[in-house]
Amino acid sequence: MEAFIHQVRGVFVLDQNGKRLLSKYYSNDLKSNLRKQLDLEDNVSNKTIKSKTPSSGECDIIMIDSYNIVFQNVQDIYFFVVGAGYENELVLSEVLSGLIDGLMMLFRNQLTKRTFLENFDLIVLALDEVLEDGIIIETDSSAIAQKVAAVETGADAASGVEGSETITQVFKSAREQLSEMASSFFQF
Repeated sequence: MEAFIHQVRGVFVLDQNGKRLLSKYYSNDLKSNLRKQLDLEDNVSNKTIKSKTPSSGECDIIMIDSYNIVFQNVQDIYFFVVGAGYENELVLSEVLSGLIDGLMMLFRNQLTKRTFLENFDLIVLALDEVLEDGIIIETDSSAIAQKVAAVETGADAASGVEGSETITQVFKSAREQLSEMASSFFQF
């Protein structure tokens, strides 16, 4: 029996008008073909956002162009996770839930289009914590939020050292401590 690794073909986020806010594709058929990406996003937008179907705020599933797509509406933005037609929808929904819940923790349940755009770098970082070249790395929302927050504040998660303390500051502090030790040692 061959080992099977669950993979995501792409992730994209659209606003309530179907306009792209973020997209990251991992499969070769989508990664290098902008026209195919835009066609897929437009097709998905027409079947989800523009259909005026009320959203439950929960994860929904559709199948379009031989892709399983799970999506969720959060206030005025829509998140989509694209998998191959044979990919397990529960796995895809776990990826989506982990990402959204992690972002909700990070932004204290204020995940709007404005927050999204103002914190775009953190959104991309969170996505990179979840997926590496389409391979699922992390789905625990707490871990995702914690790792992104550690980078945002400059804290080194492993050592707890503040990233804002530069090498120059470290040397200055060491020099001051050596001066104090030397002056106390040579006092008669």
